[in-house]
Amino acid sequence: MTEARKLKSLKLQLSAVKQSIDAIVAFAENANQNHVEVAVRRDNLKKLYARFITIQDELLPLDEENGDQHFAYRQVVEDAFYKAEGILSCACVNDEKKIVPASKVKLPDIKLPTFDGKPKEWTNFHSIFASMIHGAPQYTGIQKLYYLRTSLSGPALQLIQSVPITEENYEVAWQLLLCHYNEPKKIKQFYVESLFENAALKKESASDLRKVVETFEANVSALKHLGEPTAQWDTLLIHMLSHQLDATTLRSWKEYATEKSVETFKDLVAFIYRRVSVLDDLPTTTVMKPTKHRVLTTQTTTSKDCAFCSLQHPLYTCSEFFKLSLQDKEKFVIGCKLCLNCLRPGHRARECKSTSTCKKCRKRHHTQLCSSLLQQCDSPALKEHTDPPTTSAKSSVAESITCASSGQRKHTLLATATVILVDDDGKEHFARALLDSGSDTCFITENLAQQLKSRKEKTNLKISGISSTTTTTKYCIRATLHSRIGRYFADLQFFVLPKITENIPSSSIDTSGWNLPSNIFLADPHYDSSNKIDLLIGAEVFFEIMKPPGRIHLGKDLPTLVNSELGWIVTGPVVSTLMSSFKSIVVHHATTSVNEVHKLMEQFWTIEEGNTTSLMSSEQAACEEHFRNTVSRTSLGRYIVRLPLKTQTLDKLVNNRKTAVRRFHLLQTRLNYNEDLRKRYSSFIDDISQNNLANEESFCFDRDHVIKTLGLRWHPLTDTMTYGIHSQNEMQPITKRSALSNIARLFDPIGLVGPVVTKAKVFMQSLWTLKANDGSCWEWDTELPEEYKQKWLISKFSDYRKLIRVLAHCIRFVQNLRTSTNTSILSADEVMNAECRLIHVVQTEIFEREWNQLSQNLPVSTKSRLKWFHPFVSSDNLIRIGGRISRSNQPYDVKHQILLTASHPLSVLLVRHLHEKHLHAAPQLLLTILRQRYWLIGARSLAKRICHECVTCCRARPRLLEQFMAELPRTRVNPSRPFSIVGVDYWGPIINIEIGQLVLVKDESTGPLHWPLGRIIKLHPGNDGLTRVVTLKTAS
Repeated sequence: MTEARKLKSLKLQLSAVKQSIDAIVAFAENANQNHVEVAVRRDNLKKLYARFITIQDELLPLDEENGDQHFAYRQVVEDAFYKAEGILSCACVNDEKKIVPASKVKLPDIKLPTFDGKPKEWTNFHSIFASMIHGAPQYTGIQKLYYLRTSLSGPALQLIQSVPITEENYEVAWQLLLCHYNEPKKIKQFYVESLFENAALKKESASDLRKVVETFEANVSALKHLGEPTAQWDTLLIHMLSHQLDATTLRSWKEYATEKSVETFKDLVAFIYRRVSVLDDLPTTTVMKPTKHRVLTTQTTTSKDCAFCSLQHPLYTCSEFFKLSLQDKEKFVIGCKLCLNCLRPGHRARECKSTSTCKKCRKRHHTQLCSSLLQQCDSPALKEHTDPPTTSAKSSVAESITCASSGQRKHTLLATATVILVDDDGKEHFARALLDSGSDTCFITENLAQQLKSRKEKTNLKISGISSTTTTTKYCIRATLHSRIGRYFADLQFFVLPKITENIPSSSIDTSGWNLPSNIFLADPHYDSSNKIDLLIGAEVFFEIMKPPGRIHLGKDLPTLVNSELGWIVTGPVVSTLMSSFKSIVVHHATTSVNEVHKLMEQFWTIEEGNTTSLMSSEQAACEEHFRNTVSRTSLGRYIVRLPLKTQTLDKLVNNRKTAVRRFHLLQTRLNYNEDLRKRYSSFIDDISQNNLANEESFCFDRDHVIKTLGLRWHPLTDTMTYGIHSQNEMQPITKRSALSNIARLFDPIGLVGPVVTKAKVFMQSLWTLKANDGSCWEWDTELPEEYKQKWLISKFSDYRKLIRVLAHCIRFVQNLRTSTNTSILSADEVMNAECRLIHVVQTEIFEREWNQLSQNLPVSTKSRLKWFHPFVSSDNLIRIGGRISRSNQPYDVKHQILLTASHPLSVLLVRHLHEKHLHAAPQLLLTILRQRYWLIGARSLAKRICHECVTCCRARPRLLEQFMAELPRTRVNPSRPFSIVGVDYWGPIINIEIGQLVLVKDESTGPLHWPLGRIIKLHPGNDGLTRVVTLKTAS
């Protein structure tokens, strides 16, 4: 297309667009407008105007002569566009105002969802927020980002906390959330883990069953929504859900499932819902309370929150409470139902156990309330306000205890049963047990534990009971509990106590008026007699013993019979004329505490931390302030901070001009002697100057102003940064304290040696879990076990064979640098050479004075510990033992052993290597093998220690059994006269010789190993009947 034709085409297009815009302007000026048509024409107007600008931009380069006309034409079109846009915008707004709502009912406000980083809540949050805020065009980016931050909390809020609130940063924050949380794989994993979280129910309950099935079904539906084929998981889901049911419901489901040929997950869910509906319709069993008795429920609480300001301090130390007037203090104390004496909840002033009184008038009220409540302390109105609250305050509850206040004529029978305990020998022992659901462990008396003869395990467990009374048990045993009436049994762990409780009941009860059924088997036949308690069975198996169906009420003021695996238990209130002497209440509640050790450890770390107050210099404080003012975070999560440049003037710099001039003259002299070096140096300087790589002004720092920081060491020759550590003395034992001391010296605040410090911390964590043989924590100054010593390496290697082979490779590497390269496997000569060199280094270290004397052909000193060995230096440059057997046929190493000491680490590695090499030889055998080549001073104790510390030997060491000796014969235990029983052996042992027996034929000319075998074929007895001659048949 030619330029003229293109110009004509553009002008035609421009005229067409202008006519369309004029038509929309005429429509806008019309009074009668349809709001739908207004919206359509408004959108079309924007497209036409954009089209007009595009066409005119293409037209201007082709028709530059008429440029002024084109600009005037554009101005006319722009005026028409803005006029029509203004009219149509107003029309749209007016149409929106004219819309009448269909209903005048005020709907509740829709609250934005909240998200705290849990994967379970992400799907709902993403759907609602994306629909309400993210996809709403009427909100700006700043508004959306503000709504997003107000809807987040916890880790999710921290993720976008550093993103500034600007228009364009909303998409950045939203994409951060999508990248971090919108991962279907993690969400699926969370729902799958939720399927396994619920444990099996202990008892049948409608609320618990409903909660289990609803939670399980919700997780399965979520997985199905995420695209998982849950419809094919029926077998797996049935197995998982059925194992979360209680025993009764599971039994019913098994009976129901046997009637169906195919089991599906929907069938199980429908069955559970029907079960829940049936349990909801069943009436609850209620027990009528006696009218003349009352039940008091108390709750021991440990409250540390201030009732006035809710901070962690008591009310009587609250400074905000002190600022109130006396009248306001009075109203607050009475309104919160606090004690007037100690300002604590839960009791009245006359019941307060505090010995403190008012410091002004010495009466029973707090000093802060003096002269305000002084006259009201005994008024009836105030006593109503000081009643103890029926509900617990917002505090941390330590334990809950329920007891019954009783009159002298009423008593409560506790649940007791007679059970059978089986010891390790299979012998049965009958014991009386107390069934207590308020204890989370089982206990046994020390007397019964000794009768069982079971192996005791050491423990250190603190047991807390009523009013926080504590006791400690040091032993526990395991025994099998059997029922007397059925097949029920349980393998339980019992903690040993000297005494569990007093006799139960306190005195015998008259049961002549009770009408007990005759066809039941009582768990405790002597429930009405005051007897001792041998066992206490806690909540571990309490509800497992109880059978859900079966409960018999004997009548008013009479106990109840409860069916169990041990028989029918008699328990409940008792009123009898023989109970008038009862004035004590028996309450059982035990809680084992295993957190005491953690508290002590936390206290230790708090003490060891010391004061954390840091004294910073002015420069350090300025750097810290500079960091806080300039730090920022990018959208990718990286931190950016400006360099802390100093603002001091140049006058504070050291004047080192003379040093620079002197070095310049030296360089100039050197370049004058070397023309080639001068040309290359000049070319290098010119290249720097031409590329503007250097400025005229520069600063030269003297080396005295280079300081050491953060424990780093810089080696200028190698240009490397190093850390200095203090190695432990080899002669000192390795204990938990020494290991922690060395770890604490690894000061690395910027993380350059993080892998080393992390490995040391992991080793320290393993020491916390290390237990002694009695189960207690490992002592601080006790030497660590051998396996932990090997981890805490004093030397480079902990294996003798590896040490020798590594040294052999190092020697080969040095030789390869000099001669041809040898890459084959190590030879025996190379390994032997490496071992000799290593022993030589050790001998020159531990026998330095003796080595110097022997190397000069001088005898060792008379004060030397080697003088008895007559040492000499052999051809392999080792110190060996002399002696008088040099002409023996034994090998050279056996005649002249290598001298070492047992205290050196190499000796320990050597003995351990020989011990493992010879299949964990015993100490005496190990010592014999060792002395075939080496003579270690103190080797016997080292061999015993290596064998004793060997884990394999300890596990394989048999447990010796002592055979019980038989009864002595009658002649050994009864006195008799001398020579009353006499016997004479004339013949000695008589051997019966028979035909066909194999015999060994003695031959004096050969050794015993070559004597031939023969078989007796004929006997030749003598006149006395004894056979002394036989006929033999041999192989020859």
